[in-house]
Amino acid sequence: MGSATSPNLSQPPVISRNPSRTIIGLTGSFGSGKSTVAGLFQELGAAIVDADKITHELFEPGHPEFKKIAALFKGKQVLSQTLDRKKIAEIVFRDAALRKKLEAIVHPYVFSRMVEEITDAEEPVVVLEIPLLFETGFHQYCKYTVVVAVSEAQAARRLKERGFSAQEVKKRWAAQLPLSEKMKLADFIVDNSGEFKKTKDEVKKIWKKITSPTSSSTPGMLHTGCGGGGEDIRIKRRKTKHGKRKNSHAPKN
Repeated sequence: MGSATSPNLSQPPVISRNPSRTIIGLTGSFGSGKSTVAGLFQELGAAIVDADKITHELFEPGHPEFKKIAALFKGKQVLSQTLDRKKIAEIVFRDAALRKKLEAIVHPYVFSRMVEEITDAEEPVVVLEIPLLFETGFHQYCKYTVVVAVSEAQAARRLKERGFSAQEVKKRWAAQLPLSEKMKLADFIVDNSGEFKKTKDEVKKIWKKITSPTSSSTPGMLHTGCGGGGEDIRIKRRKTKHGKRKNSHAPKN
């Protein structure tokens, strides 16, 4: 959640050098439909590692970090039998300093658990669904990055249907890298603004491209940046004027 506190990426996990596995980073803006697209990749045979689901583990009683998180919000009425994630989100998106303290607890744990799930996955393709993929620098562990894109109006409408106020949505968007910037860093863009069939067809095209025996780069190798830009789509990877992929880095806080 929020603008990211980057985990320690100085020691790349061994899994990132596994030549038999392709790691894909999947992200987008709040409300763009990342989980929908992740589900489509799963139908095609990918393993899905969901950063949000891992984050939820921290908010359950008995977790080693539970008391640390509870202490951060002492007196703010977020604790009953479990920690109220919705109330915590409302608080931290109004308080950047508190959000950074929470991220300092959450992100290292999520990072290590994601590596565990990648290591345990039997599928040759692993999709990492991470809202803060570029912000945390986790894109460095991906062969490809995919951004799910919709218009702000459409995302806001979907989120309203899920019970989020316009103010909540704007605060969450403000705490993340703008979608337009994520799109510039992406290898592929999925336009999720139309009919479901259209989104499904785009995901199939990307899948065919990334699983092709002729796809460039060694699968699973660590890159200092996986972003090339997604100007034309969906299946076209932008190159610089020198014919090479751009090298991108996680933005500084």
